Amino acid sequence: GAVPKALYTTHALQLGKDALIFGNMQPYPPGMPLLVYFMEALSPTFSEGYIFVVYGIFFGAMLLPALRNLQWKHWPWILPLAILMAYVPCIFTSHGGDFAWFYESLFIDPVLGILAGYTFFLSATKPFASRFSVYRFGAALLVLTIIKDSGAMFALLAAMNAVILYAMDNKGRMKWKNGVCKVIQVLMPIAAGYGIWKYMLSIYGVSSNEAGFLRLGLSWESITAMWKELTQK
Repeated sequence: GAVPKALYTTHALQLGKDALIFGNMQPYPPGMPLLVYFMEALSPTFSEGYIFVVYGIFFGAMLLPALRNLQWKHWPWILPLAILMAYVPCIFTSHGGDFAWFYESLFIDPVLGILAGYTFFLSATKPFASRFSVYRFGAALLVLTIIKDSGAMFALLAAMNAVILYAMDNKGRMKWKNGVCKVIQVLMPIAAGYGIWKYMLSIYGVSSNEAGFLRLGLSWESITAMWKELTQK
């Protein structure tokens, strides 16, 4: 909660020499801190409890579309679905063990996992079917890019999945111009999120986190660490 607290105190982006946060924290993508700041700004005092509220609202917004066909006649399913929805955030963990517990920590990993899952769901359910579908998928890609360094990797994979599925559904009927248009549609939100944040960092003279954001959250060290964790007894 350090970045939202600094935003609330200064009402300014935490970039440059006058920022209240450490320099190595300034290149972090600003997606969730800005959303938390919006909620905190509605209160006369800062409270970390509101951060958990924002996480809960964000989580609910990602899962509620899955319940759009639920009706009152399906009432026996309400309790099992509620338990399942409460458990889903606990699946997405980081290397911190208990630190990734969604209901007790402010780590972004569970939120990133939920958003990535939602974005992949959209990529597999005809994201080009209508103008609204395109805007919704584009918004998900944009937020996924600016919520954490590694989010760009998931955004690119979801964009690739959407284009490949569209090409398979329209095999033999898709013109190359239409295919290029779809590629541009999915790459624009990702490029915009990455480009605008890089531009803001350059204005304030902050060195960007190339090891995370530019390389899409992957490095040889992180790959070997994950492999060791998966293979250890």
